[in-house]
Amino acid sequence: MNSKISSIVAAAVLAPAAMTFGDSVIIDGLGGPLVLESAGMNVLNGEAGELLAEDLDVLHAAIQADGVVTDRAVTFVLLNTGAGLSFMSLIDDSLRGGKDPATTLLDMASTGPSSLDYYINDAADLDGVFDPFGVTQTVSASFSWRQNYASDGFAWANLQEGDSATFNWTLVSGTGLATSTPFRFVTWNGESWEMIATGDFSADDQFAFSFTVVPLPAALLMGAAGLGGLAAMRRRRSAR
Repeated sequence: MNSKISSIVAAAVLAPAAMTFGDSVIIDGLGGPLVLESAGMNVLNGEAGELLAEDLDVLHAAIQADGVVTDRAVTFVLLNTGAGLSFMSLIDDSLRGGKDPATTLLDMASTGPSSLDYYINDAADLDGVFDPFGVTQTVSASFSWRQNYASDGFAWANLQEGDSATFNWTLVSGTGLATSTPFRFVTWNGESWEMIATGDFSADDQFAFSFTVVPLPAALLMGAAGLGGLAAMRRRRSAR
């Protein structure tokens, strides 16, 4: 581990030391409801709309310190930040992995309430924001990077209970993402970061899902209901 990574890990470990369960989101579109729980991290403290490269490095280091691989992946995580409750999309990890001189191009379209703030790592990646009536806004972006030379990221911030957002990702070109399960959903389990689900591109290089902010007790009930449904399904299959 080089000195830059060591210092980032040290900073990241200090921030989540007092983490506790907080808000949560329900993810839909992966074959069943999935709960992501939040933890606090000292990021998104800069100018509105600007997701700093230093914030990305801190987040990657903290998650990787718990054994979750974020290199060559798009990692989704829920955080309590300086900009409030934030749903983060971390695109690749510039600190680890082999070098790929080719540029990868990944398109994103995400729609959420107009009350939300968005943060993006590179303003040049932003294609546009469509908010015709002040009710919902759609952010379109084209993320381009060279694997292990740079990373990228996007966040919806200032999330409130009941807020929902959708994502649609399209791989345009490049090999900067893993060919298997490049989308990874990470939750805070009370002690560490844990990857609890993954996703793949469809045959036409698309990946889509949505999330809704819910209070933690509701999320726990939803998770229990999901597990109960899965158990019932297994019992029915066993009885055949």
